[in-house]
Amino acid sequence: MSRIYHKGPARVEANLTAFIDVTFLLIIFFILVAQITTAENAPLVLPAVHDRVSTPIAREDRVIVNCLPTAQPTYSVGSHVFAGANAAEQLGALLRDAQHRRPDIEVSVRADRTAPYGHVHPAMQAAAMAGIQKVQLIIVPPEGEL
Repeated sequence: MSRIYHKGPARVEANLTAFIDVTFLLIIFFILVAQITTAENAPLVLPAVHDRVSTPIAREDRVIVNCLPTAQPTYSVGSHVFAGANAAEQLGALLRDAQHRRPDIEVSVRADRTAPYGHVHPAMQAAAMAGIQKVQLIIVPPEGEL
């Protein structure tokens, strides 16, 4: 019997603790990212524009305002929802706060294609009154364009 095997044949074992830790961290990361993107994109049917001039926004220094399709003007920004007669004023206060924190912030307004313009205009006006220079409307481009 050789000296190497005096305790018996060698057994190979893998320590999987680090792999399990990394796997759980990745799961937590993807759950958080899914919640953030869900809060940013309310389920709306956006209008299609065939002769668009603008390009998609590539930067993340923006606020997305969702005009929800309800009877009264209702706006959501992330997890904040503003509804009722003073919804535009509440939205304006939030946008002023965002503009004070970051002066070069952009506002993107999303609205359902069935939403009346009377609900979209107060959101754009609140952004203008907050001193925000860049206000954009988000649309669905025609098939094949992006």
